[in-house]
Amino acid sequence: MLNTSVLIPSQVKTINFKDIKRRNRPNEYLVCPKDFCRRAIPDELSETYDVSSGELFTWFISLIESMPRTTILSKKNRHLVVEFRSKLFQFSDLVDVLVIPVEADRSTLAIYSRSKLGYYDFNANQKRVKELLRRLDKYF
Repeated sequence: MLNTSVLIPSQVKTINFKDIKRRNRPNEYLVCPKDFCRRAIPDELSETYDVSSGELFTWFISLIESMPRTTILSKKNRHLVVEFRSKLFQFSDLVDVLVIPVEADRSTLAIYSRSKLGYYDFNANQKRVKELLRRLDKYF
């Protein structure tokens, strides 16, 4: 896919989920395991999956690469930073996905999706995260 991102991948900073501070705007959505995001209340708690963190991370990369208007800006240490662009106006949203090992063959994740511009997004970030989780639940 053609990279149309205005962001330079080397300048992208990953979110520290343990110390994340919410912007308290309707154009963001946060999913974390219970007690993982110490400084923020998640919109939803994440499930634990019977799959290794490496397999879950690889699966998420494949999922993101199959989606339209996406650019992976960073992928290291089981942490993805992805830019999503809206179809009509090409609005840019950032999504961080952190895969967290629980045991050797069990893992969970944290996801933070937010708009880069504006205040309201017609629940686009919430819908995106819920769709990612729906696909995850369907696969695993």
